[in-house]
Amino acid sequence: MKERQDNSREGYLLVITGKAGAGKDAVLGKLFEAIEDLEQIVTYATRDPRADEVHGVHYNFANEQEFLEMVERDEFLEHVKYGKTYKGTHKNSIMGVLEGKKVVWRIDISRAATVEETFRERFPEDIHTSLLERTIVVLLDLPDSETAKKRVIERDGDGYDEEEFVLRHTQDSEVLSNYTFQYTVVNHQGKLEETVSNVIKIIEERLVGR
Repeated sequence: MKERQDNSREGYLLVITGKAGAGKDAVLGKLFEAIEDLEQIVTYATRDPRADEVHGVHYNFANEQEFLEMVERDEFLEHVKYGKTYKGTHKNSIMGVLEGKKVVWRIDISRAATVEETFRERFPEDIHTSLLERTIVVLLDLPDSETAKKRVIERDGDGYDEEEFVLRHTQDSEVLSNYTFQYTVVNHQGKLEETVSNVIKIIEERLVGR
């Protein structure tokens, strides 16, 4: 009988973060085309879906009461109020990484900055150590703040909320003034393919060095 291979070392968790307008969804779309068997963690959010968003694909949409009841039942690995919206990640969604799965986790900056702390608090030492060995955190940056605002207005259309944009931008800037991410890739306008290529190079370098 052929001996079963242990593929657990092939798994990794790619954390993609960035300010609103950084192009996270566009980069993710290209990564799914380029990386075979890449799976996305679908997080929870308490806002209404945008016109092009699908429940269970882009987010698990819930109302605030449902979300807070899940918090009370301790169902989340982590959760935060980002701008006016509660967001969170279910406990069970991370564990596939330890089974050899390639997983991408798209979260906002405040949550990405506390990934290591979250794993240490929520998992036993052997599990959080294995998860951190397999975790790659990439900040998608913007060439300037005007680019961010322009992209968000184009994305949201009539639903653009200036107060929400300023609130999130301020929240993100405060985190970035106190935390430096593992990797930063600037997503320049019109250079999406280059951005994606740079992210893939980071993944490959980390896998070789592991």
